[in-house]
Amino acid sequence: MPDPPPNALYRFGRSLFRPVAFLRGSARKSPATLTYIAVFWLLGALTSSLTTGPEGELLNQVAVSADSLGTNPAALLLCSFWASGPGGYVGGTVAVLLIGLPCERLLGSGRFLLAGFTGQVAGALLAIGFAFLTSASIGDWSRALVSESYVGPMAFLAAVAAAASARMSTLWRRRLRLTLFTLLALLALYAGSFSDLMLLGAAAAVILLIIGLGAWLGISELQNSNAYSTAVTAMERGQYD
Repeated sequence: MPDPPPNALYRFGRSLFRPVAFLRGSARKSPATLTYIAVFWLLGALTSSLTTGPEGELLNQVAVSADSLGTNPAALLLCSFWASGPGGYVGGTVAVLLIGLPCERLLGSGRFLLAGFTGQVAGALLAIGFAFLTSASIGDWSRALVSESYVGPMAFLAAVAAAASARMSTLWRRRLRLTLFTLLALLALYAGSFSDLMLLGAAAAVILLIIGLGAWLGISELQNSNAYSTAVTAMERGQYD
């Protein structure tokens, strides 16, 4: 005799358990992402930056601007641990969860951090270089680039999304890269802010590094869809382990 179907209470209990199981699996499979979120909020709280973003001397220490190389190069790394205000902290956290969790599972924690911080620093250097190259021109845009600054996790996330595309099948790799670079290029061309240029530079730098040094870095592109399917299946199974 077949077992009776589960009742509504059982299904409700299962639905409540799924988020807990997801977080438990994420803590094992994506520790860097969850640690980043914790540090992100902790530093914001300790520096009283959650409501207004970093201000005064702290802003000079952690924000990337055209002058960062000469005044505070550490900001090229530190900028991802602060945001510009409440919207930046909430939106940044949502973006880290949506992008960071799957990307870390595809790349592994070490390559995830390597790709993110390498791309972020490279994107900052490219944005700074572009700002200085255009500073001699006449116009509001060049003056705005030199005066703007950047904090937040988005450059880091753009870099890891570009890196994670290498671990996808050819079709999905092309789709993700086309979507990512179309969006970033439109932002850079339409708004043209220092932040937009930094995001585009971060993603582009990672792709160039993968093409040139991917095998050495351990982030070489998958050559067939079976490998990607195997990676995704393993990731899904690990979610509820």
